[in-house]
Amino acid sequence: MSAPARPPAVGPDPEASDPEGLDPERLDDEGLLAAFETAAFAAGSFHHRHHVRVAWAYLERRDVLDVLARFGAGLRALAASAGKPGLYHETITWAFVLLVNERRAGAGTEDWEAFARRNPDLLAWKPSVLEQRYYREDTLWSGKRPRAIAGWASGSRKGRASRDRRVIT
Repeated sequence: MSAPARPPAVGPDPEASDPEGLDPERLDDEGLLAAFETAAFAAGSFHHRHHVRVAWAYLERRDVLDVLARFGAGLRALAASAGKPGLYHETITWAFVLLVNERRAGAGTEDWEAFARRNPDLLAWKPSVLEQRYYREDTLWSGKRPRAIAGWASGSRKGRASRDRRVIT
């Protein structure tokens, strides 16, 4: 009698470091996207690096406008499933998707690990590349600027030109 097959990549993995759900680090790109689209990650197990990887994986398969819609919907569902529906931030979501898209341009057939090594600034969260190069903190986080949370706000840093600047302003 043969041993039972290993559980599929998109289901709770008893060997994962997250005993309450899926470990995003252990999933291949297809499994990661499937778990993301069903909000299958336990609260606290899906971090900024995983957000960037999902954006990258989507952009490998879809055009940027479709990714903006899918990624935003997925993040809202994930935040709601974690009991934090107000956590979603439209400007940060769109800006990171656009930056990942820009950084992928001209990179050839680069896998996720190569992309991550080449773009460590995209993987840092506090402070993020957005706060360091594109936005003043008060534009992104001030209660007086809810537009940045609920919708797109263009970059607010002046005099910080870079090859990426043209992407988000």
